Amino acid sequence: MRSTSGLSDVMRLSSEEATRFCRRHVMPEVLWCALCRVADSIVESTFADQSVRRPALLEELRSYAASKAALLKPVVGSDVKIASECFYHFKQARRRAEASGRQHPAPGDLLLQLAEHVDPEIDGLLRQMGSSAQRLAQSCYQRLKTATPERVVAHPGAATTPAAQKSLLDTFAIDYTELARRNQIGPVIGRRKEILTVLQVLARKQKNNPVLVGDPGVGKTAIVEAVAIHSLQPTAPPTIRKKRLVELSIPQLLAGTRYRGDFEERLNGVLREAEQNPDVILFIDEIHTVIGAGATGGAMDAADIMKPALARGRLRLIGATTPEEYRKYIESDPALERRFHPIHVEEPTPEQTFEILQGLRESYEAHHNVIFLPEALEAAVQLTVQYIPDRRLPDKARDALDQAAAQARICTLSFNGEDAVESRIEIGRQHIAATIAAWKGIPVEQISESERERLKSLAERLRQRVRGQDHVVQAVAQAVQMARLGLSNPDRPNGVFLFAGPTGVGKTELARALAEQLFGDEGTLVRFDMSEYMEPHSVSRLVGAPPGYVGHDEGALLVDAVREQPFCIVLLDEIEKAHPNVMNVFLQVFDDGRLTDTKGRVADFRNAIIIMTSNLGAEEGADQDRGVFGLQPRPDAADQLSDSVEAAIREHFAPEFLGRLTGIHVFHALDKTTCREIVDKFIAKLQQQLEPHKVRLDLADDVYDLLLETGFSRQYGARPLQQAIDRLLRTEIARLLLDEPPLLEERILSVLRAENRLRLVWADAALSESDLTDTGKLTESERPE
Repeated sequence: MRSTSGLSDVMRLSSEEATRFCRRHVMPEVLWCALCRVADSIVESTFADQSVRRPALLEELRSYAASKAALLKPVVGSDVKIASECFYHFKQARRRAEASGRQHPAPGDLLLQLAEHVDPEIDGLLRQMGSSAQRLAQSCYQRLKTATPERVVAHPGAATTPAAQKSLLDTFAIDYTELARRNQIGPVIGRRKEILTVLQVLARKQKNNPVLVGDPGVGKTAIVEAVAIHSLQPTAPPTIRKKRLVELSIPQLLAGTRYRGDFEERLNGVLREAEQNPDVILFIDEIHTVIGAGATGGAMDAADIMKPALARGRLRLIGATTPEEYRKYIESDPALERRFHPIHVEEPTPEQTFEILQGLRESYEAHHNVIFLPEALEAAVQLTVQYIPDRRLPDKARDALDQAAAQARICTLSFNGEDAVESRIEIGRQHIAATIAAWKGIPVEQISESERERLKSLAERLRQRVRGQDHVVQAVAQAVQMARLGLSNPDRPNGVFLFAGPTGVGKTELARALAEQLFGDEGTLVRFDMSEYMEPHSVSRLVGAPPGYVGHDEGALLVDAVREQPFCIVLLDEIEKAHPNVMNVFLQVFDDGRLTDTKGRVADFRNAIIIMTSNLGAEEGADQDRGVFGLQPRPDAADQLSDSVEAAIREHFAPEFLGRLTGIHVFHALDKTTCREIVDKFIAKLQQQLEPHKVRLDLADDVYDLLLETGFSRQYGARPLQQAIDRLLRTEIARLLLDEPPLLEERILSVLRAENRLRLVWADAALSESDLTDTGKLTESERPE
């Protein structure tokens, strides 16, 4: 290690102490012994402040060092080396000195470093002397801070570095005016009204401190940057002409402050510089962070320190914060609030955002080496407004452009290599749509031009999955089409439907089909079983527990689900079982399309579809409409079922609940014709599952008759049909596949009826009736090779 005149005595004494203990390396306890012997005013004063007698401490340290010393042959001082741990302490002492503006470290710097990283045994020795390592470090720090450089450094000729005279504003602030002079701040489009208001407040004699209050992403910082750019213009008003606008970072002021008074000293120094220089205008982003900043151990926080300077008018300060944080922190302190003038920054309109993107277009094109087509700018505004309602313009539109360009450029370079470096990619609407689709987890077709075609055929595609309920499918499809085209109330969900009727008739299936057709995946179906919400306190599971109650830190199931996936189908199964307190929660959702949890977070339901299911009145209606043998309904069965269900619904639910629904749709009981279509659908799904096994089914007509005879039920709907197929067909196919070796080519498996059973036979095998077993298995001679 390179020696300095400041620590040369310590190193020499350390070598002597190490030799005394037969040590080849200088360890921390040896350095403590050397500091107890060195002649240095700071070290002597530090021990004297703590009433620690250095000779007595030296004897204790030597005893401790002797107990650790190895029985080695004594070495001369020149052979002693510094251990890596002590080398680190010397290095840190040098850094402390340089940070204080001194060229050479002093013994006091090393004492402070050792006291802050003391061994527990040495700290125990200090406590025996009536002090501690922590108190010793505090005393040493204060001595170093108040002493002159000539007194701290043993070398009298040491000079201070330029860092010693460096301004605190230069250290802890960012000069926006200098950035604007270097053209390192992008153009600011619009916001003329807000900029003029800021200038007017700065021109006041007292309380000339504007605070920009707006949601994240609306452009508060951009307004401050515009003021910095405007200050360099010859036409700028005298209040800001040639002024220096700097951003003060509270976290940076706090960084490195270990002891009480450090933060106050830094902040007061910054405020003094700003007051003494009338050309300085401070800017603090997230101004609410001054509340409580630095308030440790009974010290004053930054807000209390700044209040006198703000009231005198000699300090001009611009702040920025959000409405929630302004109300929570600034308004709660009237003495601080009256020193600020709030300026509300609203979200720009889509037209204003388009102009902002036009102004930023050139810089983004140069950065990504792309060309933004006009349709891309329009799509960035339009699609982000429609699909990202939880964020604000212009930030979300700018992010969409930036991400789309980055994604297109990276993909091009990945596939085309160096040849694509110089080529400029054209970014169009499809790139923006793909970016937003990836952000929100929705199919890109949904936010592209093809959605119109998808909406036109929505009813037909829903009928392919839900059979026998054409009246409900058509009504739901029309309501969804109207909402998706923007012709319904934009502040409500895209639809609020109540599906009623017997069990197993397709209520939940229609919800799944809507999720797949509208959002591309059944995973966008968010299902809540309302039988779990029969108690009044269960409402806290949906919106969270109130503050102070158990579970407040846990999430709110409904709010969290919709916040994470705003484009979804919310299925409230068996809604009639929910407690009235739970029902009241949904009134706000049905009417305003939003729900706030107990933490103040808002879930946006305007892009969701809410579907509730109920079996109210279905049993009474089923008793009335049973026909001959319960197979064919009476001619007026559907009307009687609808009347019975609607009467039960209006009796159970409150009028204010029913009045907020888009529609009440009663599902009819299934007849045999519809059940035959449902069997076809189930068999088609089974065929898809058999494709990996290279098996194709061929069912005889009487097989369908057996499945209908076994599984048809007007009371339970389609579920018994599925159970019959599982019992009679799926289990036999599974048994056959397990017994057979894997097929290399596709084969046809014929399904035949044998009284109340099904028989399975390969179509290309010459089999007779006697060759088939009762269970449908093949004999050994019939198995394919």
